[in-house]
Amino acid sequence: MDTGRRKVVIAAGAHPVTATSSGSELMRHGARSDSDILRTVMQSYFPVRHRLRQKG
Repeated sequence: MDTGRRKVVIAAGAHPVTATSSGSELMRHGARSDSDILRTVMQSYFPVRHRLRQKG
C-alpha cells in the first residue's frame, strides 16, 4: 500500500497488518483445529513472496 493510502487508512482508525502478523495472531493458540491449515498456507506463502521480491 502506498504511503498516501496508508495515511488515509490510519486516519480512519484502521490498523494495517502484514500477512505475518495476521498469521501469528491466528496461530497464537496452537491447539486450534485450523492451525495446521494455516501453517500449510504460510509455508507456501513465504517462498513465493521471496521469489517475487527478488524479481523486483
